[in-house]
Amino acid sequence: MRCGADYTFVKDKNGKLYAFGDNNYGQLGINQDTLKVLTPTKLFISASQGKVVDFSCGEEHSAYVDSHGKVYTWGYGNDGQLGHSVKESL
Repeated sequence: MRCGADYTFVKDKNGKLYAFGDNNYGQLGINQDTLKVLTPTKLFISASQGKVVDFSCGEEHSAYVDSHGKVYTWGYGNDGQLGHSVKESL
């Protein structure tokens, strides 16, 4: 389990990632416009991405590394913290 400013991520033993809490900037990564999620909701991660190996929560952005070594980031990114040109995932 890891926590951001007002949200939480948990990973199960099968490498699936779940998120809940504030989602103002899409930091939960659950492809919903909902601003607050009260129950753990599974992130969609395709089979080709492999399992989640590690993950991290920032103040309003998130990231994970898959079993192929690829890094995925989302959420608030106006200050470049996502590491790509997308400023925000919503």
